[in-house]
Amino acid sequence: KLTADKIDKPRVLDYALNSFMLGFVIYIARYTLLPLWYVGQPRMTMVAQMNIEAEIGTLDEKACKTVVWRGKPIYVYNRSARQMKEMNEVKMNELKHPETDEARFPTKREHAVVIAICTHLGCIPIANEGLWGGFFCPCHGSHYDASGRIRQGPAPLNLEVPPYKWITEDTVYLGKL
Repeated sequence: KLTADKIDKPRVLDYALNSFMLGFVIYIARYTLLPLWYVGQPRMTMVAQMNIEAEIGTLDEKACKTVVWRGKPIYVYNRSARQMKEMNEVKMNELKHPETDEARFPTKREHAVVIAICTHLGCIPIANEGLWGGFFCPCHGSHYDASGRIRQGPAPLNLEVPPYKWITEDTVYLGKL
């Protein structure tokens, strides 16, 4: 007849081996399945840039401040009174991509907030240049007015307006609200 310690020895060995195998399977599953979870998830460096507050400060007339948001340059452009008057007088049938200035910038209208990427081939336009005194893309000659609307050249669309909100007189919040 077997003694009690000899009967328990194989059972303890079974439990130990099974526990070790279960731990090993969980360890392997963690390093094979978890990376599949992260496919399609934004990088943590991009999550930090999703929504930002940018302090613009006081801008002189026709001054442009560049802010980087989600890896894209954003122009905050302080338009002059003359430019504001010209933007309101533009007829919609003269525009390639008709949008009113009020629709593009409903609040704090003296500041134009646009993504500074040309809608033609993705170049960076230059502020205070071009035939309409707004933005000019030197790569292929697209001219935008001070509201970022395409006036002449190969670009098919206006400069994009990012989702934004003015928090204070000199601080803008960029991103989903």
